[in-house]
Amino acid sequence: MVAKPFKTLDQQIEILKSRNLTIADEETIKEILLKENYYNIINGYKTLFLKNNEIGKNPQEIYLDNSNFNEIYRLHLLDRQLRNIIIKYLLPFETQLKTICSYRFAELFPERNAYLNINCYSQEKNNLETVLKNIANLSRIIQREKGKPSENSIKHYLDKHESVPIWVLINSLTFGEVSYFFNSLGNNLQEKITRDFSETYKKEYDTKIQISVGSLKQIIKTVNLFRNICAHEEVFYNRTVKNGKANLFQNYFEDEMIINSIRKGNILGLIAILKLVMKSEEYGLLILDVYQPLYFHERLGTFESITMEKIKNKLGLVDNWENRLINFSERFESLMDILEAEDEESQIVDFGDIEITYEWEQKDPSEI
Repeated sequence: MVAKPFKTLDQQIEILKSRNLTIADEETIKEILLKENYYNIINGYKTLFLKNNEIGKNPQEIYLDNSNFNEIYRLHLLDRQLRNIIIKYLLPFETQLKTICSYRFAELFPERNAYLNINCYSQEKNNLETVLKNIANLSRIIQREKGKPSENSIKHYLDKHESVPIWVLINSLTFGEVSYFFNSLGNNLQEKITRDFSETYKKEYDTKIQISVGSLKQIIKTVNLFRNICAHEEVFYNRTVKNGKANLFQNYFEDEMIINSIRKGNILGLIAILKLVMKSEEYGLLILDVYQPLYFHERLGTFESITMEKIKNKLGLVDNWENRLINFSERFESLMDILEAEDEESQIVDFGDIEITYEWEQKDPSEI
């Protein structure tokens, strides 16, 4: 296989121009390409801007008429904004999962280094490989941290107490490693951890519906995959994580569109299942944070050659999605009034403990 030859910034721009992409300010675009990488911007976000009859049929890609580099770059920036919003809400769930898992494990197995004892985990034969991998991983983390020259919590506990409590060790685990830890536990312990999430869910949403272990496992799996996408700054808006167990969520969502989104594993599906592990106020703010940039881009006409609807379709955030998840318009009634008042330059909305300032700034859509 022949490696692709290196292209200078001038050559990269000429390639784009030859493919019908409008280039307004070459010097500015060179700065962007040098900062962000041609591959990350163009290969990551070009698809929506290509002529459909050219995709996959002609090696010479042709862009839509009147499409320009600025639009592709704006989609890249919007995607980054959405990634940062989502991971901001995934991290507290990760912390909560680590805290509950370590607490319930230590409660049931208070002995020193119990997490290295195979008898403290699932005894099912089909789970043996997961259990062994989990124990080996925990041992490896301890040895890794112990060997570091700098001081850390694991090294401190080994020096002072000759062992590391699970509630200290678990903080050094990645989300994927926590997932292995949870999947290694016996059924009774998994059910106890799930009940902790379930009690909060029932209280917050005034329901008698219990969260099942299977649902929590699927949430953990989905969150882990999307967290990795966010952490590595991969293309986010059109990503899907197939969920073959969407039927697990039928009890929590009656809306078939929501279930289909969970099945497809798109961004709406992710946001939907997070409802089961987030408090009502926090969940409302998540939806608000996602809603705002999409609304503003649509209102300001950020994209010229494609519609915001096309982008939202990839996200799954269509057809009144925000009100299908919560009573969004009622909860943020003050905000909706401001968004509809185009003549206001800025206003302050008070949501109890939260105060948000919204400012309208008229911009030329051709500007980056």
